[in-house]
Amino acid sequence: MQQKTSKNMKNKTVIYTAIFGDYDGLIPQPQFPGIDYICFTDTPQKCSPWKIIEVERRFENSTLDARFHKILAHEHLEDYEISIYIDGNFLMLSNPGDLTKSLFEDDTVLAFFDHNRAKDPRNCIYDEYEALLKLGAERGFYKDDPEKMKRLITHLKAEDYPRDQGLISSGVLIRKHNNPELIKLMETWWWYVKEYSKRDQLSFNYVLWKTGFDRYKIIDGDIRKGNRWFYFLGHHRKNYSLKLAKFKVKRWFKKPW
Repeated sequence: MQQKTSKNMKNKTVIYTAIFGDYDGLIPQPQFPGIDYICFTDTPQKCSPWKIIEVERRFENSTLDARFHKILAHEHLEDYEISIYIDGNFLMLSNPGDLTKSLFEDDTVLAFFDHNRAKDPRNCIYDEYEALLKLGAERGFYKDDPEKMKRLITHLKAEDYPRDQGLISSGVLIRKHNNPELIKLMETWWWYVKEYSKRDQLSFNYVLWKTGFDRYKIIDGDIRKGNRWFYFLGHHRKNYSLKLAKFKVKRWFKKPW
């Protein structure tokens, strides 16, 4: 049974994540005034200041369950005005209130980081696809079924989707998620993730292009370590205690993040 947030939530902004299967542990986060934290999961969790909402699995693949909650925020968080999705391996550094205020001072309803500003920049879905294939061949396992990814890329080519149309870094999404235009965009994106490839980076910028949606901004900096709001603590693990301790030591001595 799908659970939604309660009507008695006092804050208008929520930071949330989705952890399904034997994948990630939760990271303790700083508590900011005016901000709630929610974790959707199929596994009992306890971690401050997160409110845990346990939900039943919908899909055989746990990644799809996580993507379902990640993308369709309007279905799960309708009582909030602004949602900030973070992957389970990100630490909040600062109160995002000033960030959301600056992002949404006009008619913007969506903000995200661009992969082209990352340490390993790419600006194209096609390049990302080739990188995923190369990485999978080197490691001996793929982040998604190569045939499913190929079917999506074949579809994009049939649609005459151009190269170099941008590439999202989707570990953070900031949205006024109840906006009707944005809901339509998210539902279209979710359809491609569910029907083609769970690698949501491979379809997002195509959906932007296909729909003509333009009410978005790109957040300055590198999503992982080059911004003042979010910090990437490393690849998925059940316990982040050691990583978090190392980060705090570096910050104490004012070393580069």
